[in-house]
Amino acid sequence: MDVKRRNFLAGIALAAAASQSKAVAVASTPDPNLEIINLWPGRPPGGAGPAASEDLTPRGALTQISTPRMIVHKPDKPSGAAMLLCSGGGYEKVDIVNESTPASIYFASRGITAVELVYRVPQEGWSIHVPFLDGIRALRMLRSEAARLQIDPARTGVVGFSAGGHVAGMLATGAAESFYTPVDDMDQEPFKPAFGTLLYPVITMTAPFDQTQSRLKICGKHPLEDMREMFSVEKHVTKETPPIFLAHAMDDPIVPVDHTLMMFHALRQAGVDTEMHIFQSGGHGWGMGKTRPAVRSWAQLVETWLHVNGMLTTV
Repeated sequence: MDVKRRNFLAGIALAAAASQSKAVAVASTPDPNLEIINLWPGRPPGGAGPAASEDLTPRGALTQISTPRMIVHKPDKPSGAAMLLCSGGGYEKVDIVNESTPASIYFASRGITAVELVYRVPQEGWSIHVPFLDGIRALRMLRSEAARLQIDPARTGVVGFSAGGHVAGMLATGAAESFYTPVDDMDQEPFKPAFGTLLYPVITMTAPFDQTQSRLKICGKHPLEDMREMFSVEKHVTKETPPIFLAHAMDDPIVPVDHTLMMFHALRQAGVDTEMHIFQSGGHGWGMGKTRPAVRSWAQLVETWLHVNGMLTTV
């Protein structure tokens, strides 16, 4: 196991022990470029939480999350740009080691402050709203801590993979705001991200493309139509939605490429700046594309797109 990953996993353990008596509880890690920040003072809202202790599965996914938090990867030379990365996992787990961790390491090497969101998932003693509560809180906290972290809120966006793409989409469109109840002064901060990057994302909860694990976990087996629409990202796109980058593989067996096509259509109809890449192959859950060369270019494409949109001004 390399040094970065060993330090990262040590940081996971440290995070659970960080005090939550303050509004911003920070834990150091063995790597000075990593920082853990707990999201909530005291018990997080949205339910009693899991009975079991947090676990990192053999494949590197977190389950039984009771301490939602951010893992901050600090660049050696911060450009001011930042991104909140949301891993997937079908709202059953959070697949950090395959998705947000390697992506964060890459983007931090490019001068971007990369922040992994360890969000709670439904069905572990939490309500269906907790992923979105954690996402909103994280974006507000990044604004509150912007000066200390050397980030520019006007160049801070969200990145999401699969179900994490659904989280990121709900944040980017503002669809999640109605779920949120303020808990302290930090909740006076705006949370709207400056951009969104959605990778093989879950977008819609409507038929015929609703046969995803994410839809089942969020909406249940037989949801009413208004609930489907409430959690369908494409239904919330407006001209106020920030620029969005989309990428998907044609042969995705888990989340049909139609999800991304629907989002692109909604963005185009609303006049939102957007860029879409549909790869011929790659399947689902590629992360950085280490074993999927057909999709490996996505991170460089995002970096170029950030330059085009004025979010990244240094190489």
